[in-house]
Amino acid sequence: MKEAVEYLIQTGAAQCTEHALPKQLALVPSSHDIQSVEYAMPNRVRYRTGLKTSSLTDFIEMSEEDISGLPGQACLIDADKMSAKTYFNLGDAVKPGHGDHWAQLTLERTSEFSELLKVDGQANTQKAAAEWLEDWREYLTPVWDGQLDSRHTMQGAITTVRNVKIEATASVDHSVGDFSASKTGIEQIEARGRDLPLPSHFLFKCFPYDGLSERDIAVRLSFTTGDKPKFTFRIVRKTHLESQLADEFKAAVRDLLVGFEGRVYIGTLSL
Repeated sequence: MKEAVEYLIQTGAAQCTEHALPKQLALVPSSHDIQSVEYAMPNRVRYRTGLKTSSLTDFIEMSEEDISGLPGQACLIDADKMSAKTYFNLGDAVKPGHGDHWAQLTLERTSEFSELLKVDGQANTQKAAAEWLEDWREYLTPVWDGQLDSRHTMQGAITTVRNVKIEATASVDHSVGDFSASKTGIEQIEARGRDLPLPSHFLFKCFPYDGLSERDIAVRLSFTTGDKPKFTFRIVRKTHLESQLADEFKAAVRDLLVGFEGRVYIGTLSL
């Protein structure tokens, strides 16, 4: 029985090696595994590359160049991840391709936008808040509610945060009836600048992503009390901003792919 099985295996291996396997594959007799020997051939069996880039310009050039001449091209845009991927050899239903020749774009946040996201929603001490405003003052424009005057400048806003005055007031209401009595205590804490009121918000001007347009992002300044006062910078309507950036990214990729002959889809692709 053992000899018969070994004979069948050897016969099958010989037939696969001579007739069934493509030229880049070989059957290993000792283990009967099929292995690729493409690495040892003078040329690759088919043209394929994988480009990863954060440059919108380079991605568009690669997508439109189509140096492979392979059939079946498609660009998939994933706006949630600010990413797009072009496949050059998907083929079609009759002759499906391997889909292993592609270029992928993933936009990177600028350092300015990354810093804004880092500080968003974080409670800062008075000193840390003032220092952050000083560090990023060239990107910031303070906005006050009401009429502006000559003191309403970025330096004025920083000075106000540095020298904010905390005022606490308490009031007690007491009432007496024939069969009841009530007492209510209310404490009110207010933060005020010595010379100016605190700005209602700031406009942070930056390019959020490389390749997208410059924006004025509204950042609200809020104050909380406790053992020590805390200042918080919060992006106004953050989810709306993210939606706007995603729409701009989709439009930018679609508009720039003027020389791309394949289809453009919104979504991701599983092969």
